[in-house]
Amino acid sequence: MGKCPFHNLDKYDPETLQEDRLMIVANDVSDMKQDIVVAPVKREWMEETPQRFAYRCLPLNTANDLGWQILCPHSVEVYWNGRNGINDLSVQVDGSHHLASSHFGNGVLTFNLQYVFRTTKNQCLYLKGPTNHPKRGIYALEGFIETDWLPFTFTMNWKVTEPNRIIRFEKGEPFCQFFPYQKNYIEEFEPTIQTASQGTMEMYQKYAKSRDSFNEHLKDPESDASRMKWQKYYFQGRYPEDDHSVKCSDLGFTHNTKSGTKPFVDNREKPRSVFHTL
Repeated sequence: MGKCPFHNLDKYDPETLQEDRLMIVANDVSDMKQDIVVAPVKREWMEETPQRFAYRCLPLNTANDLGWQILCPHSVEVYWNGRNGINDLSVQVDGSHHLASSHFGNGVLTFNLQYVFRTTKNQCLYLKGPTNHPKRGIYALEGFIETDWLPFTFTMNWKVTEPNRIIRFEKGEPFCQFFPYQKNYIEEFEPTIQTASQGTMEMYQKYAKSRDSFNEHLKDPESDASRMKWQKYYFQGRYPEDDHSVKCSDLGFTHNTKSGTKPFVDNREKPRSVFHTL
C-alpha cells in the first residue's frame, strides 16, 4: 500500500489537533490580503431605524457579532443575464482576478478565500453571509466545513436572485461570516414537543399580559409608556415578575449581551502566492 500524501498531517499545524485546546488557525496561502475581523454589532439598516430601535432586540445583536467576517480587498461587480451557463454571469474585480468568479454557473458568484482554515479536532466552521445584512438581488449560500482535517481552501458562494441588474460588493464590505461548530453536536440533542407545564404557562401568560399592555400604551404618544424605556426583560435577563427583581442568574443561568469573539492574532511571516481551491 502506498503512503498517504498527507501522512505527515500531524506535523501540519499540530496545535490545531489538540482536543483540549480550542483553536482556529487561518493559514495564509495567497496574496489577496483579505482582512478577517470580529463581526460587528452595527448594521446600516439598524442604524436607520427610528431611535435605532432595532438594537433593542438582543437576539439580533448577539447574532450580528457571533464569529468573524472576511472583507473584500477589492470591489466586485456582478451581472447575470438569467441563463445557467458559466459565462452568463459576468464578474468584474478591481484587483486580483483570484478573488471572485463565475465557477458553478446558474447565477452563482464564487469568492475564493486565501486561507486554509484548521480547527481543533472535532471542531468545524459554519460559513455564511454576514448576519442580518440583506443585500438586494443576491443571497448568501451557507456551508458547514470539516476544518479539523481539511488541508485545502474552500469558497464562499452567493446566488443571484435578480437577473439583469448590476450588483456590487464594495471594497471593505464583508462577503462572509463564520463561526465554530462542533462536529456531530446536533446529534446529541433529543428534540421533544410537549404540552407546557403549569409553571411555564403562568410565566408565559404573565409576560404576555404585561407585553400586550405595554404595546397598547405605546400607540398613544402622550401615554407614560411611550416615554418609558422598553421593558427589556430578555435584554437584562429578567423574568416578568411584578418587582422586576428576579434574574436568570439568580437561578444559576448565564446571560450574555455580546458574543465575546476574540480577534485573530496575525503571526504571518511573509506573503504567499500559491493558490488552489477545494
